[in-house]
Amino acid sequence: MTKLLRYSFLAVAFILMSCQETSHVVEPENIESVEMQKFIPNDGTSFDFDQFEPNERYSKKLTINGSKGDRVSYSYFWYYGPNKGKMFFATIHVPKGAFKGTKTFNITFDPGNLYVDLDPHGSVFDIPVELSLMFFGINTSEYDLEGKFFRYIDESGDTEIINYQNCVVNEKLGFIMVNRAELHHFSRYGFLR
Repeated sequence: MTKLLRYSFLAVAFILMSCQETSHVVEPENIESVEMQKFIPNDGTSFDFDQFEPNERYSKKLTINGSKGDRVSYSYFWYYGPNKGKMFFATIHVPKGAFKGTKTFNITFDPGNLYVDLDPHGSVFDIPVELSLMFFGINTSEYDLEGKFFRYIDESGDTEIINYQNCVVNEKLGFIMVNRAELHHFSRYGFLR
């Protein structure tokens, strides 16, 4: 039954990846062999790719009506930069009645540190929000994978155990996943080093 659940979640994740809200141009795998040292914009100035700093994190804004709730999925693949070859899939389920009114949140995923930052910090929910999150292309040996290793991380770096359905780690394939983590408030949540 556990294997069936894992494979079902992976299948859903791949479907979500193909239906992601962001689109991007697929770049060649061996980007170093492509001549991209200079780009000349329409204004005639040149752009030096050696000074270009790629995004190390993926951020989005999310607006939800608390009386209706919503389920939102995100995925992203880093083609270059320090996180080259890493990707994530995430689903955030805000149940109907989780909060009153309409709120806008900022969500930031960091594959280098395996956390998700949900702002504004301290947004409290009447019914817990559920987060399912997978990171791929990572070295899992850098993380403390004993016991409850997906946690709330406060501003000072202290951690607190939170409830979740399960965590799956595959060191050989380089992925780590938490399924249905219960978030009673927005803050930083991640895997422990």
